[in-house]
Amino acid sequence: TIKSVGTVESETVPGLHYKYYEHQQDVSSLEEAFSVKPAHFGVIAGVDLGIKPSEKQGAPFGLKFDGFLNAPADGLYQIHVRGTDGYNLKVGNDSVAYDGEHALVPKMMTVRLNKGLNSFNLEYFNAKQGEEILLVDWQGPGIAYQPISNSYFRHENDNPENVTLDL
Repeated sequence: TIKSVGTVESETVPGLHYKYYEHQQDVSSLEEAFSVKPAHFGVIAGVDLGIKPSEKQGAPFGLKFDGFLNAPADGLYQIHVRGTDGYNLKVGNDSVAYDGEHALVPKMMTVRLNKGLNSFNLEYFNAKQGEEILLVDWQGPGIAYQPISNSYFRHENDNPENVTLDL
């Protein structure tokens, strides 16, 4: 289980843990997307749908990303998520979700982050053939509106198979 309280940057390494879930038939919710065992898991530099195998393009799937968002300063941040079908983003104690099949829909949350590590959990699914889009942007103290750079993501250096990615 990820320790979100008391973890210091020196105990972490760049990137996020991920788990990828495959489906043979359409899925219609986050719960359904994660009702099977992960097909593979590991560490990735940041939020990226490119970990889906090329031969599976167009097939329904789910992804979970887990780790920390390393905020450069204390303050209020706006985090914007745009995705097709379902997503649930939890940063610290705040979350924004849009479950179910849908076109590209933006959601935004304002969250107070402490300088340093803040827990970051993102779930996403694509229901069936069609566009696969997931974008996470932010703005905050000293940061103009932009995609969250991979350099802000960290995770504990442990085996991702042993990490619980449930929100």
